[in-house]
Amino acid sequence: MAVKRYDPKLVVLTVAGRRVTGFGDDAMMSLEYAQDGVTVATGVDGEKTYNLIHDFGATLNVTLKQNSDSVPFMDSLIKHHRINGNALFAVVMRDLNNGKVLRSNDCVVMSRPPYAYGKEVGDWQYGIYMPFTRDDAAAVIDFGLTFIL
Repeated sequence: MAVKRYDPKLVVLTVAGRRVTGFGDDAMMSLEYAQDGVTVATGVDGEKTYNLIHDFGATLNVTLKQNSDSVPFMDSLIKHHRINGNALFAVVMRDLNNGKVLRSNDCVVMSRPPYAYGKEVGDWQYGIYMPFTRDDAAAVIDFGLTFIL
């Protein structure tokens, strides 16, 4: 049985061209798609139809330590959007452990963390909406085939 290696430092998040650092204790980020990619419609006779959903929107939840150098940057993106109403930016997440790349343009910070202060540094979570989340331009499938998306 092969032993696998995972290094969280090899997961790189870039927001608006800037590398995000200072992630939380237990989590860095999680991505949740707005909808499933396929739904199933079943006719009265039991025949199935797969409906392809073309909504690639997703929310990227980024967990930062409250004293992270990236917190003021994330707050500035929120402030800039509230002032100008058009502060959209690109997000790229690269996992160099396995080659996975997720990206989207026209992103916006949707949610800010509740600011909490205690005796120890806490984690704050920002929600970034990624409207056109896509895997990298060339997805290599286990069969060794390459598809251009």
